[in-house]
Amino acid sequence: MEASENCNEFTPETTMSEAMSKDPNLPVILMKFHIGGCNMCGFEDDDTIAKVAEDNGVPVDRLLTALNQT
Repeated sequence: MEASENCNEFTPETTMSEAMSKDPNLPVILMKFHIGGCNMCGFEDDDTIAKVAEDNGVPVDRLLTALNQT
């Protein structure tokens, strides 16, 4: 039997556009990591969670844990 995949679970490959559409409260979580609040820490809709984490010096596993707890 195959394990079912949680369709709301964020992965490193999830784009920010997909993530924002899945969870409208995402900006609140991102602010805790100082992501997305200004030009220096902003991101493009097609950036992946992994890229945004790397660009902002945040361990991707730590960011994913926070995002998936919502």
